[in-house]
Amino acid sequence: MIMLHKLSARGTRTTYYAHDICKEQLRKSLDSLSHSLSNLQSRSFIELHGIVGSYEDSISWIQSQTTFSSRRVVVLWLGNCLAGISDSGFSTLIHGLGMALLHSNPSFCRLLVAVDGCKDKDKVAHAYDAPDGTSAAFVSNALIHANRVLNADTFHEKEWKAVHIYHAEEKKSAWGFCAQSSMTVHVGKSMIQVDSGEIVEIIQSRKRDLMEVTTCISGTSTEVASVWSNRSVPWGMSHQI
Repeated sequence: MIMLHKLSARGTRTTYYAHDICKEQLRKSLDSLSHSLSNLQSRSFIELHGIVGSYEDSISWIQSQTTFSSRRVVVLWLGNCLAGISDSGFSTLIHGLGMALLHSNPSFCRLLVAVDGCKDKDKVAHAYDAPDGTSAAFVSNALIHANRVLNADTFHEKEWKAVHIYHAEEKKSAWGFCAQSSMTVHVGKSMIQVDSGEIVEIIQSRKRDLMEVTTCISGTSTEVASVWSNRSVPWGMSHQI
């Protein structure tokens, strides 16, 4: 939103494509963004569109665009999705995006990626595990969702405690559920034995510094052009590829 405000204020004609896997959430986000921009006199310089699909769908969509030829194209990958995948998955996704951009033949192209490179245990815990319990409450919604998907009352909140874990050796932050007692969990026709104190991880966020990001993209269709950190958030880092 900040970038679009700046571009609009400069009078730079911009076509913005927002991507999300959830059509309803994408529509809400675009409506909110459109409302935010509506008060600007230069709103007419910004054109908004939505793309629904997976990450792979977005790569295919970029590759199919003939209108990108001879235009300036910037892909903003600023969410947390890259943090949740393995190094090989990171490389595959970045390579796919790079190849898609090259195929669409823009006159200028950049991939702007936000990466969390902080490996300080205390800082990571403060960022991912809010002291007021809101992070744990948010993660606990996964139990409700799991029951809805299974169409059964399988996971009870009193039997599972949301816990945040930091794996220094694996350089990642994770959320999971700790079993409060030994139990047998019925998932469809399967029965799974869970011991008291056993932790089932459901969310992870890997911490990659510049050297690790450079290693991940080595041999792909991209290279690091420039790097800068967010001064307001000392553990934040962005890579322009």
